[in-house]
Amino acid sequence: MMWLEQAIEKGNSMAMLLGIILIKKKIDVTRGKQLILKAADENTVDAMCYIGKMLIAEFNIEGNVFRKDEQQGIQWLEKAIEQRNYRAMTVQGYHLIMVSPSNSELVKRGMNLLYRAAHTGWPKAMTKLGEVLLSGTAVYGEQGKY
Repeated sequence: MMWLEQAIEKGNSMAMLLGIILIKKKIDVTRGKQLILKAADENTVDAMCYIGKMLIAEFNIEGNVFRKDEQQGIQWLEKAIEQRNYRAMTVQGYHLIMVSPSNSELVKRGMNLLYRAAHTGWPKAMTKLGEVLLSGTAVYGEQGKY
């Protein structure tokens, strides 16, 4: 861990994702949260996506390290989407579909995000898109027309 800490001190944003390990292993939850937030503030897309996902979660799997704040979570995800992060597209797309009224503009945006993420070849995006289409959760239309 000493080497990762030194990399963090020198400004290596990816090393700041050590925060996730500190939280998941319950080694130092407070320090872990600080590292993830710092990484996100320094434009580390994976950190933005992680924070966004934790903030919009109904059930926070990290022991409520990030209290639910849907608006702030969406903001972090949108920042990651601006940088074309397929994970953020998947999380945000699925979230919009699940919480928005059927056939709304938000559902259309959610479907568009899921299609974009699935076209990257990421299996989780493909699975979420398939789930939404098979369940009829979203309004059906021609692929790419959402």
